[in-house]
Amino acid sequence: VPRGGRVTCEYVLLGGVNDTETHALELARLLRGRSCKVNLIPLNPAPEIPFAAPGPADVEAFCGVLAEAGVPVSVRRPRGQDILAACGQLHLKRQRETAAAAR
Repeated sequence: VPRGGRVTCEYVLLGGVNDTETHALELARLLRGRSCKVNLIPLNPAPEIPFAAPGPADVEAFCGVLAEAGVPVSVRRPRGQDILAACGQLHLKRQRETAAAAR
């Protein structure tokens, strides 16, 4: 643990995979008593990613469960999704462009 600080744990929420109240309760149980906070990262969907983004209500509910359990939590809000430039999407876009240029 950093001197005087908390460890930040990042948790990527995948719609229908790990975004339920049960998952949030399990995460809270695993982190109980630890000096940490959770940064929730809702998945940024892209054509090559075989998972879906969680719904806004699911993100808020997951966040609420953690907060209620006393786990400090923040949610990374997506930016750039409309142009496939959000976290993870831009990497995939560049891979496609590099592969196309190599042909």
